[in-house]
Amino acid sequence: MKRLSAVLLIVGLVVAMAAYAEQLPVPKTEAVFPGITRVQYVGETFVFTTTVRLSAKFEVISDNQIQIKIKTALSPREMAALAPGEMLRIYWEDGDQTLYDGTPPEEWTGVVLTEGGLTEK
Repeated sequence: MKRLSAVLLIVGLVVAMAAYAEQLPVPKTEAVFPGITRVQYVGETFVFTTTVRLSAKFEVISDNQIQIKIKTALSPREMAALAPGEMLRIYWEDGDQTLYDGTPPEEWTGVVLTEGGLTEK
């Protein structure tokens, strides 16, 4: 009887863990072109204003954290030759917060705390 209870407990835990894992949203990668692009991910809206082409990957890393990874779609030579007017602004509409404002980086990672703000990595 004890053995059966232990097996049922383990099976129950495995099922519960699998159900939780299935609830996490799928990561999303978006191509962002020069101009203004709005991206919605898990009920949050992010507005990109850029003069260069980017790739933006969104991923939920916990219940209240969204990780955003930005990669500029330029070669290293093009990155070195960016004009002073080249810019990137990432605005989190729902949090009324600017996440990034400046020269487009080759790569950038930020974590949005949907209950508090931005943490930059």
